[in-house]
Amino acid sequence: MTDLHVTALSIISCYEGFDLNQVHVADFESVIADSIRDVPKTEFLFKGITSSRQAVMIQGFPTGDGLDRLRECLRKNFSSSGLQQSIDSRYKLTTAHMTSLRFRKELQSPAKFAERLEDFRTVEFGAMPIVSLDLVYNDWYQNSSIVQLLNRFTL
Repeated sequence: MTDLHVTALSIISCYEGFDLNQVHVADFESVIADSIRDVPKTEFLFKGITSSRQAVMIQGFPTGDGLDRLRECLRKNFSSSGLQQSIDSRYKLTTAHMTSLRFRKELQSPAKFAERLEDFRTVEFGAMPIVSLDLVYNDWYQNSSIVQLLNRFTL
């Protein structure tokens, strides 16, 4: 598993004290399996970057409406499931990106770094079909040393 990923939807956002034993994973798997049945195949086009004080992200642009339909179906089905969830509690996820770089400490030369990033503002990084959806237990940064793959759903 790689640290690079695109988040389809956070079902339970990371919070201190959460224990995977607090939930019955099979119930979550069932809702996800029901939600992906009619989602059309799609892919991401990765083009350009954006940045914040914490990270640099590669911008992802889904083709078609497959990602939007997947997210809405998951929202609807989890909302009516009675299962623990915190979907959209921080913000409603509508975009797609891949975090490529996280800063561990404040940059020494932020202006120089920002100037270098401009070179990648419109670079085309390629396309990737969405072939599977992973249900994972993770930390905030999706570090591969923490991530536990609970189930992989083929789309």
